[in-house]
Amino acid sequence: MSKLKYASSPNYANAHSVLFSVNTQCAGTAPTFSSTSDRNVFSGDFIREVDNRLYSLPENFKSGNQLWDEGHFAIPEPILSEEIQLVCSKFGTLIKNNKKPICLGGDHIIKFAALKALDEILPGQFGVIYLDAHPDCEAQDELSYSSILHHGFLLPSLTPRQVMLMGIRQFTESEADSLAIYKPNIGIISGSEFAHANLETMTKKIIAQFAGLKYLYFSIDLDGLNPSCAPAVESPYPGGPSIDQVIYLIHRLRKHFNYIGIDICELIPKLDHNHITALSAARIIKEFYSVA
Repeated sequence: MSKLKYASSPNYANAHSVLFSVNTQCAGTAPTFSSTSDRNVFSGDFIREVDNRLYSLPENFKSGNQLWDEGHFAIPEPILSEEIQLVCSKFGTLIKNNKKPICLGGDHIIKFAALKALDEILPGQFGVIYLDAHPDCEAQDELSYSSILHHGFLLPSLTPRQVMLMGIRQFTESEADSLAIYKPNIGIISGSEFAHANLETMTKKIIAQFAGLKYLYFSIDLDGLNPSCAPAVESPYPGGPSIDQVIYLIHRLRKHFNYIGIDICELIPKLDHNHITALSAARIIKEFYSVA
């Protein structure tokens, strides 16, 4: 089993952040011109292996001596209810132990499981930066990759005001109709804004969206990044933020919120021929940890 070389905490007790990976598979696959992911190929280990070969400290040179890598969190069978329960419990245990969870997927199930855990432990106290090319809020009875936030807003406390959609730029009519239900309370930074808006303006927009909230969680679908930074995803779409823009916001927002955790999902290893997508994921992990 692969472990991230950078994660050099001598033990769990010494760490303030804990990396784990889980191969959730029950959120379904999106229509794509790219390739559907092979659910048996685990992207968490791929990210570790690539980063270990091209090892680097984060930009602020922080040591990884407070990051513990727990490795692969096994799920016995790909059953939707079990995936949600097990991953939610994992997030909850870490947060209750004052550890910041850093989760590598796997598919979108990790997002809902994280929201569920946070809603139970810190109801009404956290905001979510939801980086994705898609709004994921279709009103569907079944939980899937396109209905994560719809089901999130059915949780006891989570409200649209606690979410900032970042990088969205591809949606169907039904997705647009579903998103309209949550406006103007839900925050939106569209993909095209990253081409012309000042990052400080975006920072102020996020701070205003989450006024009065103490904690901030990052949920990262790699297709939210510009495809030049993350080509190996199921549904790449032109536009969106660069890796540097996302990292700037991670560093900048830490001055205003306590970070509570992060998840990253939807890498397809067989498409990552130059390893850029895996390196982008690893870089986000390390930069988040370095300021968390």
